[in-house]
Amino acid sequence: MRRKFLLAAAIFLIFSSAALIFLSSADSMFFDSTGRYYTSKPVFAYYYGWYTKDAWYSGINGPSSLSVADVPNAGLYDSQNISLIDHQISQAVSAGINGFIASWWGPHSFTDNTDQILLNQASTRFADFTVTLYFETTIIEGVNPESQPSQIVSDVQYIMHAYGGSDVFTRIGGKDILFFSGVDNWPPSFWSNVTVEIHSIYPNLLLISDSLNVDYLNVFDGAASYVDLGYMTQSLPLLNGTYPTFTDISSLAASEGKFWFATASPGFNGTNDGKVQFPNVPRDSGQTFSKGWSIAQNSNPYGIIVGTWNEYYEGTSIEPAQSYGNLYVHLTAQLSAGWRAPDLPHYRVTFLTSRIPGQDSATSF
Repeated sequence: MRRKFLLAAAIFLIFSSAALIFLSSADSMFFDSTGRYYTSKPVFAYYYGWYTKDAWYSGINGPSSLSVADVPNAGLYDSQNISLIDHQISQAVSAGINGFIASWWGPHSFTDNTDQILLNQASTRFADFTVTLYFETTIIEGVNPESQPSQIVSDVQYIMHAYGGSDVFTRIGGKDILFFSGVDNWPPSFWSNVTVEIHSIYPNLLLISDSLNVDYLNVFDGAASYVDLGYMTQSLPLLNGTYPTFTDISSLAASEGKFWFATASPGFNGTNDGKVQFPNVPRDSGQTFSKGWSIAQNSNPYGIIVGTWNEYYEGTSIEPAQSYGNLYVHLTAQLSAGWRAPDLPHYRVTFLTSRIPGQDSATSF
């Protein structure tokens, strides 16, 4: 009996040592000496802080029907609940996610208020977790076309004043980074004028577009895909395990010293929100996400983005929810660990999730 106990203890120590080696390697692999700047293979997730208690309803079946595809394990929450935000960051850290790319709908909007709470909580409670914004250009469409460029520049100035000084605002190579949605609604020449002006004010700010058109890469500092499930919805061909489009933009980005971020999504279901024009892509018990991750990884990206953490209207969330539980938190951790250090054993991975002195905690699986 004693021999069995000693053998079990020895195995535990070996596995624990392997986990510690993995975490030590990961720390040096993904962060510089400050612990704040990504140097290799970060994983982010698109995040939505727009939920109020009423935002979950008024679906396609009437005012009292749900407008979302699933219900979070945390319930139909208010996005500005601080305890909820702490829990979401903790879960994301346990999934191997380095930071959120938070949807932003303009100065003093509901999401702006949520995102500032998110930034504050990351700064005060969590180690090595960062936040940047997803500038939703829809907010500019109603502006006089002649004023649109100056409005975007003004909004970026607001963002940098409100967020850019934080120690947890996402930085790569010492440079702040900001993502843009919907850039294809304007030609590259429009964005060239905008990005030149922004860079004249903030020369160390990286601007990332969501366009897969390589012409936009000439005027932005990089590109990122969003929810892309074309291999299922359009039977798009794969070459060397990824989309040729992904390969093209990845190669061009690498040759020009720019960034490419590829996205993996678990599925799509916007039926309850009335998005019946979009195909419903089944999750297939995680297989859709795993295949999407493989497509993203095979495009040789600088980073991978999970699409999404909590977009429930379109059914692309990986946040623990009633229909799939913690499946995608665990799967994301497994996939990100395999991508970052494929030759290391992953017997047990433990992530510290709190930075409050005397209150450190860990999540394991």
